[in-house]
Amino acid sequence: MTSVGKHKQGEAMRRTITVKASFDPEANVWFVEESDVPGLSAEADTLESLAAKLPAMVADLFDENGVDDAHADSAPPIELIAHQYISAKRFAVA
Repeated sequence: MTSVGKHKQGEAMRRTITVKASFDPEANVWFVEESDVPGLSAEADTLESLAAKLPAMVADLFDENGVDDAHADSAPPIELIAHQYISAKRFAVA
């Protein structure tokens, strides 16, 4: 039973997990500000380090919460959106 817009029987629905990260200049760390995964909380010195932590943490939270996606052949993709506020310095024109 397959048709356009429907998944094959037994095929897990794949969804993209969105994680929004922000930089805390006082603590000098990147942290998870918001995500589609309840309970996801992490921080790291660099954005790359934070991104590296996310797949395992998401899989662990899926396991803890009984989400079937954690046992699929391929994990759902994670979209990492980063926010960092910086100020532009004004330079005097000579």
